[in-house]
Amino acid sequence: MLTPIFYFSGISLNKISFPTDFFNLKDSLGYLQLFTYILYLGTFIVILFLSNYIWSEKFENSFLPLIKKKVINISINKHEIHIDDTKLKKIYTELKQYDFINSDILFENFKSAINFIENKDIKVVFNMSGPDFRCLFELFKKHNTNKKLEFKSFLLNNKMIVKSDEKPYNYSTLKDSKYNTSKNNQTLKKIFTFKSTDY
Repeated sequence: MLTPIFYFSGISLNKISFPTDFFNLKDSLGYLQLFTYILYLGTFIVILFLSNYIWSEKFENSFLPLIKKKVINISINKHEIHIDDTKLKKIYTELKQYDFINSDILFENFKSAINFIENKDIKVVFNMSGPDFRCLFELFKKHNTNKKLEFKSFLLNNKMIVKSDEKPYNYSTLKDSKYNTSKNNQTLKKIFTFKSTDY
């Protein structure tokens, strides 16, 4: 398989018109042209040898997984809420106290759902309306350190978060929802009020 560098070097080399006999080439070209030709030819040969490594099994096993991992991380970043564990534990405890999440939800499962540590066996039930959940997300976003976080990406990709009927929240009905449309916005805001000891 030809690498892009190999291909373009071949084109560049091909642009230099030369006879196949080297001595004829020396006579027909000036010194500068001859030097340019030799430089292209040397580069072409080096790239030819390098291409054997670049497209080898070793290269694919060493570098391609890193590239794929980077692409996945960029994509997933939009789903993840990054928040300090101490704060998250306080939020979790108070959401349970106000019955906004089921009492049998374990903290580790709650954390997985919020941080988007994907697990198809986890279902975190939120006992709140759509506008309340949008308000909750905006409060999370305010204290979150992931600047790439998007509500659409979070809601559409996170299958661990469900309503009391165990169905996912509908993004199309919540995308234009405002903070003040939540009936429980003051209570939720109180939950996200942290003291210095909560850090």
